[in-house]
Amino acid sequence: MSMSSDSSFPKNVHLETVPCICGSPHIDPKFSITAPDYINNIKGDFTIVRCSQCGLMRTNPRPDRNSIHIYYPSSYTPYSYQPQKTTLLSRLINFLAGSPRKLPDIPAGKALELGCSSGAFLEVLRDKGWDVLGLDVSSEPIRIAKSKGLPARLLDFSDFPPATEKYNLVCAWMVLEHLHDPRSAFKFIHDSLDDHGYFLCSVPDMDSLLFKLFGKYTSFLHLPNHLFHFNEQTLSLYLSHAGFQITRVRRPGSPTTLLKSVYILSSELNIKLLRNLSLFLLSRSPVATSVRLLLFVLSGPLNFSGKMEIWAQKSF
Repeated sequence: MSMSSDSSFPKNVHLETVPCICGSPHIDPKFSITAPDYINNIKGDFTIVRCSQCGLMRTNPRPDRNSIHIYYPSSYTPYSYQPQKTTLLSRLINFLAGSPRKLPDIPAGKALELGCSSGAFLEVLRDKGWDVLGLDVSSEPIRIAKSKGLPARLLDFSDFPPATEKYNLVCAWMVLEHLHDPRSAFKFIHDSLDDHGYFLCSVPDMDSLLFKLFGKYTSFLHLPNHLFHFNEQTLSLYLSHAGFQITRVRRPGSPTTLLKSVYILSSELNIKLLRNLSLFLLSRSPVATSVRLLLFVLSGPLNFSGKMEIWAQKSF
């Protein structure tokens, strides 16, 4: 591992160059993507490389554990996420397109969520009869979750402790790609589960049609916050190594990633008409909402949502 500082990045950002988590330092010379932080607009360009040994993509070099927090300002969207109210229309859409964050057909028991943010999914689980606990790296989302009466704790995801409690279900929605060492998370999750317990997770899908079309302008690349970039093959590989058996792979609908990618592309290429259209379709107008609902239905089956959900059961 090598460390460096660069004046083209914010003060106190330290970059580290690391090998793949499989141990190989070798990268595929035919694959490389460089892009800035399109989400928070914090200065600096970052590169995604692909391991020539296992195929896993990673951001390299990347901010180290002590400076990555700079790319998580207080305005970071997931900190304030709230679930939308369930309506008859939303139930119909979920039926047609596949509800995100769906649960396997198992009895309610003890559930742990890594990256619980302000507790939106913990509320869903609690309402379904689960005994829940949420963990997150940031104090403000934990405060919000606790204000709702949800049990939530602060935990440094860069250094997972030994598991001390057992759960029937562990969830990590859009979390694994943020971790400096996903292997430590896989071990913690495996050790936290009862025999045959379930691990449910979602990650951006690098095999999605969205990425193939938009490339470096794809909003889910989310550099440099996303340190690893999975597809079904690489995530399944590392889950298998960690003692899990994949039982289901889902690609639920999600129009937002597509529309944000259109916005990034049109802004960078100065296509004002397309930029304004994407902003309009992201608005709350009735017409925009209707278009998003249509995209929600279509984006999953067409592999256009850019999101992949995996159900994995503890196997040994």
